[in-house]
Amino acid sequence: RTCTLTDLWCAYNRARGAAGLCSPEDLAGAASRYLDVASPKRLKDAPVVLRVFRSGVRVLCLSDEDVVERVSSAVPPAGADALAVARALHVPAALGLEHLLDAEDAGAVCRDKGPAGLAFFPNEFLSRVAVTT
Repeated sequence: RTCTLTDLWCAYNRARGAAGLCSPEDLAGAASRYLDVASPKRLKDAPVVLRVFRSGVRVLCLSDEDVVERVSSAVPPAGADALAVARALHVPAALGLEHLLDAEDAGAVCRDKGPAGLAFFPNEFLSRVAVTT
């Protein structure tokens, strides 16, 4: 469901062979031009979109994918770290953390930084506020 531009570049060039290699800059430029949500030349019916995380990592993901929902369902009540969520979502560990931070921004999960490291938990605060009001 998610592919980094680096992985896409490797797979594309491996499939084409030595005859028609594509430079990383060309692939990044084409993805930015035609798949970035903010681009005026974006292909509206493209099945994938370009997402740029705050770390600068650029990935292609399905345009109808609800990452926050997938992340919140992957975080058990006992909590999870980025590696556990990455395994559950079948993405690299770095993307697991990025997805968790996006879910935290959306209010779906909250974090706890302790001696064992950074852990994320389902955000029970919002559901309790909704029940009491």
